[in-house]
Amino acid sequence: MKKKIFNIFFTVILIALIAFWLIAAYAIFNWIENDDDWAPYTEKKFDTSYDISSDIFNLSQLKAETTNIAQNYEKSVKLTKAEYYLEDDTNGLITLEFYRDFPPNNKACTIEMKLDIATKKVYNIRYRKGHGKTINGHENEIIDTLNTDILSYLNNDSQRVSVLILNYGVYSHSISANEIEKMR
Repeated sequence: MKKKIFNIFFTVILIALIAFWLIAAYAIFNWIENDDDWAPYTEKKFDTSYDISSDIFNLSQLKAETTNIAQNYEKSVKLTKAEYYLEDDTNGLITLEFYRDFPPNNKACTIEMKLDIATKKVYNIRYRKGHGKTINGHENEIIDTLNTDILSYLNNDSQRVSVLILNYGVYSHSISANEIEKMR
């Protein structure tokens, strides 16, 4: 009788331990699957020298030309952010951000280009691809604000200005020469 009670007790404990380990394994797998620290992530930086032939202050033309360059790194990306760091009308820096998401997998990709205004060259590209929580970017393609007159943001009082262009608005503020150098 004691042996039978022991066997039943041992079986219940064994089933409880198996259930515990199955639940724990599922929780750990779920945590790993949804945690940014464990998600696959790729970041590559490229020093490049792409000549830009279009008018760099005409965002519509610049978008058409640079989208082709960006799509050499990832297909179907769209321009979602443009920021001009202007020292004057001939010097400064432009950063362009292209974005693509992969909805069923919660993955995303961004391509950031840096363009020197004086030389009209794309000199740096940063490619990032990974989990949607790790890769943050603007999802809305710039369409409504393509015809922004960028040079109109320069004035006599403050020649250094940052002009941020998103699809839903254009924002500007004065900046220092140090801020422009940090962005390079």
